[in-house]
Amino acid sequence: MSMNYYKMALEIDKEIEYYEGIANDLNNKASLHRATGKNKDAIYYYERALKVNEKAGNVYRALKDFKNLSKIYKSLVKKEKQKI
Repeated sequence: MSMNYYKMALEIDKEIEYYEGIANDLNNKASLHRATGKNKDAIYYYERALKVNEKAGNVYRALKDFKNLSKIYKSLVKKEKQKI
């Protein structure tokens, strides 16, 4: 259900070209995917949010996107090491 609200918010923000909102919506979608273990989808949305934040010149939010991406990659590496 939450994903539907994020999707609607994203569509509205795109329509009015509200970049901060677009990045926030993408981050919310990424966080929801991450929380449900869908890391590939989370990476996809965090990377999209990063591009929007970079385009908008929002350095602080872009750094948060990098941080979120690094946490996912770190957890993926940890899982791979456990398999060995």
